[in-house]
Amino acid sequence: MLNAPNEHRDRVAVFVDYESLYYGLLNEHGVRPFEADAVDRIRQFAADLGYIVKFDAFADFEGNEDLKTEMSRLRSKGVSPQHVMKIKEKSYTDFVMLDSIYRTTLEDPNVNIFVVVTGDGHFAPCLGYIHNRLGREVVVVGVRGTISSQLYDAASRVVELDPPGTGPGARLTAGELEKSLIRFLDEGEKRYGHISFGKSVDAFVNRGLGNRKAAVQCLSRLIEQGAVEQYECEFDGLPRKLIRLNRAHQLVMEALAG
Repeated sequence: MLNAPNEHRDRVAVFVDYESLYYGLLNEHGVRPFEADAVDRIRQFAADLGYIVKFDAFADFEGNEDLKTEMSRLRSKGVSPQHVMKIKEKSYTDFVMLDSIYRTTLEDPNVNIFVVVTGDGHFAPCLGYIHNRLGREVVVVGVRGTISSQLYDAASRVVELDPPGTGPGARLTAGELEKSLIRFLDEGEKRYGHISFGKSVDAFVNRGLGNRKAAVQCLSRLIEQGAVEQYECEFDGLPRKLIRLNRAHQLVMEALAG
């Protein structure tokens, strides 16, 4: 099971251009996807958006020595590797992945969020059609520095992926990190209504906005300063500790103003 179904949640399909992910991380940061926890982070990001109904990864897994061992590792994470054989040294991965994306729009019209992991601009016309003509949300996730500018124009939004602790979020000043975290909590409250300390930190880190230690320290500091409030709320007869922004606090007002 990819994550718990709920009739009120959005339905999410995830398509991974695994060669783009693998070589993007390796060439830009010197790490491979599993060394960077990339698959887990993509899954958590998608699960934050809704109920995952499909999670497929496309590549020439059997003909590429670098990727041969990745198939079993992907399966262990609940990802379906889709092997695409090269013909006369020409890769057809993009075509097969595009076909799968188009088929999903037709065969499962209830999928309303498409998460496409790639940096390849060849996907832009397809994703632009799904977003602008079909009215579905399209989120591109790509390795920072490898994402085609065409994808920024085609998608609803683009999420830039870095290995944990190496992205811009890890280098933010304390004040910049506070503002980034406040805006992230604001987004979470608007999307879900109720948010918690732990899940907010997990989602913040998995989106590549900062490292865990800095995020925990920052959120704890915001609570001490009164910018974030802790409270208890009952769910299914059990008390839960939650957090919410103090929107009258000066730090919060400044962060949300710009």
